[in-house]
Amino acid sequence: TRPQDMEMQKITVEVPKQWLDDLKESTGLGTTELIRDTLKDRRAREAQLALLEMRGKYPFLMDIAEMRSWEDE
Repeated sequence: TRPQDMEMQKITVEVPKQWLDDLKESTGLGTTELIRDTLKDRRAREAQLALLEMRGKYPFLMDIAEMRSWEDE
């Protein structure tokens, strides 16, 4: 979902100035874009961690030969 399609909430947050300055310089992003990008990355990391916790708990519905056949398509 694109941020412009979502309900927005204005926040005030205190962060170490040096952290913000360093990241703004290295990414070339402004403050708002940097915060949004960082939150997006964190959401992705949480999803990855949730998937890792499921490791070995979900049975595969196909075998390795079936998965490899997809590569040929």
